[in-house]
Amino acid sequence: MIETSDLPNTANFKFRDIITRLAVLYRQGLLVPFIGSGMSAPSCATWQPFIENLAGSLGIQLPARPGRSKLVEEFLERARAASISIPKEIDNASGTIEATTLYRLADKVIAVMRSMTTEERGSHLRAALNKGSNEGEIEIPTQTKSLASIAWPLAITTNYDDLYFAAADGPIKALGLLNLQIAGRGIEDCHNVLTSLDQFAPPLVWAIQGFLGGQARPAEETIPDHKRRLQLADQVVLGHQQYQTAINGAPHFRRAFAEVFRRRSLLFMGSGILEDYLVNLFGEIIHHHGPGPLPHFAFLPEDQRHRFDPTFLQTRLGIVPVFYDNHARIPEYIDTLATAIKTRAGAPAEFIQDEVAFRLTYPNKAPESTLSVRIINRPLPLPTAIDRKECSLVSVGRKNGVPLLGQMASSHLKAAVAKSLLTDAASGSCSLVSGRLPYTFRFGKSPIYAVAARRATEEDDLDQRDLAIIPEAVKVSLQCIEADGHEVVLMGAVASGPDKPWHQIHPFAQILRGIQQFIKDNKAHKISNIDIHLVGWQVWNAVVAGKIPIAQLLSSDLACHHVQLVDRNGHTESVLLTLPHTPSLRELLLACEIDSSNWDVAILPSPDVPTQSGEISLDTPIAPTMVVMCTARH
Repeated sequence: MIETSDLPNTANFKFRDIITRLAVLYRQGLLVPFIGSGMSAPSCATWQPFIENLAGSLGIQLPARPGRSKLVEEFLERARAASISIPKEIDNASGTIEATTLYRLADKVIAVMRSMTTEERGSHLRAALNKGSNEGEIEIPTQTKSLASIAWPLAITTNYDDLYFAAADGPIKALGLLNLQIAGRGIEDCHNVLTSLDQFAPPLVWAIQGFLGGQARPAEETIPDHKRRLQLADQVVLGHQQYQTAINGAPHFRRAFAEVFRRRSLLFMGSGILEDYLVNLFGEIIHHHGPGPLPHFAFLPEDQRHRFDPTFLQTRLGIVPVFYDNHARIPEYIDTLATAIKTRAGAPAEFIQDEVAFRLTYPNKAPESTLSVRIINRPLPLPTAIDRKECSLVSVGRKNGVPLLGQMASSHLKAAVAKSLLTDAASGSCSLVSGRLPYTFRFGKSPIYAVAARRATEEDDLDQRDLAIIPEAVKVSLQCIEADGHEVVLMGAVASGPDKPWHQIHPFAQILRGIQQFIKDNKAHKISNIDIHLVGWQVWNAVVAGKIPIAQLLSSDLACHHVQLVDRNGHTESVLLTLPHTPSLRELLLACEIDSSNWDVAILPSPDVPTQSGEISLDTPIAPTMVVMCTARH
């Protein structure tokens, strides 16, 4: 017989027990916040007041609240007089409508609103949610601001409000990320959510119970498209029947949620995870697919511990409960997580993945003739191992054939002078080593090289950045370095300076293309190691999360490209096209049989500045890290 005292304790996890795991999951791109109504309280009405507000505005009589007998009231008074603590759930019992009664009330509300237009229903819902406050004037709660300070690629919410969206939109733009977008339960939205799991994509708020907006900012500012606002408002669910329809009547949503539930670790905050429809949804996923490889976590109030069975949560739903004693703990926990992510101050024994390595054995060569390519999340070091014939390669600009030093090159050369790898005179001048192609320069006879991935201009001005030139410039530079006898190349990011016109994920993909071309065209096979050093989390997080096909880009000329077509009715079709080379936008559109005169074309993330007409040039090269969006013109 097993004694209770011998069982492992699953009920007393503390935040300090999980902080390191949360930080590691975040850096791997696997942690997803699941936001419930508690994260928007007290600014917006929680579930019961929301339904009561709706019923009142529609003239529906509220059910009677259960009263307490005179004997019970006298007993409680004596307990208070004796300074005996009374559990909150007992003291507040007379003010609570039972959950089943509340669902019946919600069904009555739905019946009355059924004859209304979507706009009319939205107005009633928004007024009940906003508790009488004016649209766009509701204050964002502290816990939501804390959560939004972390850049989440995906957040799931059961809320109808815009508080998290408004709080996260600014920080995301300040970090140079793509614009935050709202997804609903529609099939196109579910496709976008699933795409975001594997590819670099705009950050998403997945509103799985519909979206109203109009709290922290006017609804039309959050979603400018009127038709789209109505579509998301029409997805709002209130009563039991609507919940069942939303889950059981939409197999595409159920399957999409199942994939997210299995492939991501959810962090429940302010969420009623014991709602029947959620328990049924989670249970169905585990029943059909088995438990996923990742745990989920839930912040739960200590004063409601009696409602939660930790063993049930873990064994049946895969959720680890973490109880807190005060709601003020939530923003404190989130701020601690943000610090752990940024400074790696989670715990003394935290392991950080800071490199990804690939090895190639050259065809038709001895087994020892190999090339190692490493992606390293550390600043570019100086070449110091003379026995390994190391050199470094920095990125520079160019004007009139003369390289212009940016921040990376200047700091690298300054450090080289301090270490006597380079003289002051040599650091101020360099020679072209790439012959007729003005891409590669060398500083004196030092092991320091520079690559200028620029397109020459006829005017007396700066040579222009060009994504299409990066692969060739990298290939030529590696050929020059190998011809000089070097075997190990330490290189920094190319064309990724602070004034770049594109997201740095694109030039990174083009660097990999350049290495692939060097391998394909090279006959000497002397270079044994290429280390690409990245600084900053924007590209590195995508690398660790597997959202950049590094091995494919290094191994083959084939390029896979994603195109999304949005017709005049707003319906979206996603296309995956494989081509034998990196195409221009014109070539990609022709391959998809798209006449650019009939479509507005956008590229995410934007690879270049638009032309004066506001349109993207058809000569723009399309890297595999881009998504081409084509919207039919009206």
